[in-house]
Amino acid sequence: SANINRKITAIGTGPFMAATDYEYRVGIKLRRNPDYWVSDERGNRFPYLDGVQLALIPDFAAALAAFRTGKIDQGVALVGATQVRGLMKTNPTTLVQERNAGPSTLAIGVGFRLDKEPWKDVRVRRALSLTIDYEALAQTVVEVPYFGASWISGAWYGQPSNSLEVMTKECGCPWYQGPDVKRAKALLAEAGYPNGFTTTLEYFPYNSVYTPTYEFMSFAWAEIGAIVKLKTLDLTIYRPNLEKGAWTDLSLTFLNPPPASIYAAVQHFVPGQGANPITGWVNDPKMTAWVKEFNASYKDDAKQKDIARQMRAYYMDQVITIPEPLGRTYGILAPRLRNYQPATGALITSDFRGTMFAWIDDDWAFNK
Repeated sequence: SANINRKITAIGTGPFMAATDYEYRVGIKLRRNPDYWVSDERGNRFPYLDGVQLALIPDFAAALAAFRTGKIDQGVALVGATQVRGLMKTNPTTLVQERNAGPSTLAIGVGFRLDKEPWKDVRVRRALSLTIDYEALAQTVVEVPYFGASWISGAWYGQPSNSLEVMTKECGCPWYQGPDVKRAKALLAEAGYPNGFTTTLEYFPYNSVYTPTYEFMSFAWAEIGAIVKLKTLDLTIYRPNLEKGAWTDLSLTFLNPPPASIYAAVQHFVPGQGANPITGWVNDPKMTAWVKEFNASYKDDAKQKDIARQMRAYYMDQVITIPEPLGRTYGILAPRLRNYQPATGALITSDFRGTMFAWIDDDWAFNK
């Protein structure tokens, strides 16, 4: 209909329907779709729940407190075994669903505005990477050995590991074997910054892992005179900045949804293609040539994988991003939420099919 305002009107065929208007920073209530097209084996139409209330609680501590007191049933992600143990002390009947990081195609890292100084200079980027003890960062923040994510994952060309050892061996580079403060300072001096500089890292704290990760990094960077101020942004500001490549200097960067194929993965390195702004405006003749060769080799799978391997090695050597450690994610459920089926892979859609199988049984509520 020409009268539909697509910006505010929800249109779909999912198991739940909007019952209220969305309230900024509050959330929205959904009601059961009585005409949903999927039924169980007994002929009962899904979903079982009468409705779902989505509550927006930006502060992690507040969200966890709401879960502990039974005000919300799921939606809080814990990122380390220490957090899980702390929760289980107060809520021992919590259901915990652990997910391990595999050969992820989701690249999460600190991105640089590569079209600006000082980030144009590879020596500056290498210096920042060289100050980080990546293994200590992983053990401190996510409590597992380092397993990273780059814009070109090894998963695309048959390499099942994104470990530090593998990534460093492939690129033949030392930039991830720090901390080496002396060499990092020398690189900054060569680049014209013997006294360092002050800059800003902008991000939205999607979960509790981001702030301690960047605090760890900024502390390391301060050792070489690179003073990085952390700036959290509202999601409505952060995401448009990210997707337009409009952040000031440094930013949390990632692709969402993740690339569905190796073709989509490599296009981002070419100006005017893919999500090039999210990469920080990568504009490198070698990358552009590789992508052109890759696209022309669509009949030769082995050659494409070899090109992807070369691109990944170059990407790592050029420190196009600071790769962040991936760890285990712990999804927590209130015990009264029965038969909830979470997504097991990347979140591509939010159609609530995991919720449509669930029901509430208050005989399993906390403190019973």
